Amino acid sequence: MAGRRWSGVRSWRTVFTLAMLLVLIVVAPKVIMHPVLRRDIEANALPRLTKPPDQGQWSFIRKDKGRPVSYDPCRTIHYEIRVGRGPLNGANLVHEGVKKLSAATGFTFVFDGMSDEVPQWDDIRDPGRPVFIGWADDTETDMWDHHADAAGVGGSETVMAPDGRMVFVTGFAVLKPDNSLPPTFGQGETEGTVLLHELGHVVGLDHVDDENEVMHGGVTHFSGEGYGPGDLRGLWEVGASRGCR
Repeated sequence: MAGRRWSGVRSWRTVFTLAMLLVLIVVAPKVIMHPVLRRDIEANALPRLTKPPDQGQWSFIRKDKGRPVSYDPCRTIHYEIRVGRGPLNGANLVHEGVKKLSAATGFTFVFDGMSDEVPQWDDIRDPGRPVFIGWADDTETDMWDHHADAAGVGGSETVMAPDGRMVFVTGFAVLKPDNSLPPTFGQGETEGTVLLHELGHVVGLDHVDDENEVMHGGVTHFSGEGYGPGDLRGLWEVGASRGCR
């Protein structure tokens, strides 16, 4: 079984395409100016995660001054969920996916509640808005007008701090309802694996060639139940290990 695959990296936001192939596209970044980010976590309170071994493959969507662009670990990341016509256990899937992402990065996530406001393709989310994670079909968002066979879209907006650093401030992961993917985090082609891949893009990870990594360019029967060794190393690199941004 060859599995579903995706390809066509362009730059920033991520797009899953699902037909006979599962294709991922990353669209150009939208950089917006904003005042200094409010920090609510002390640097000495950041978790001290063990550095994963130098194994597997990992890559970053973009670097700024030689460092991968991501969120500030000294700022709580708020998120909201919309299940819509997604799987019945969609909210639990998202919470579990965010938990896995937090464990790998050291980022602090807080759930702000359910939402019915669905992002559109050309939206620039206000920096104060929580990260949107959820499902919406082609009657609820125009995401699929741009990529009719897409299975999901995700990405993050950036602000430029006064010192010139680029920092993620909010984003979204929109998934198209699809009954062909089991709503679990099991090995192989599952909704959970696709969700983890999208969340990886939200915090700045790019594609790799190794089929055993979640950030591989396609979900196959080789895909593990969670993030692989290279995924974990990349997530450690973009996370709390670097201190306040």
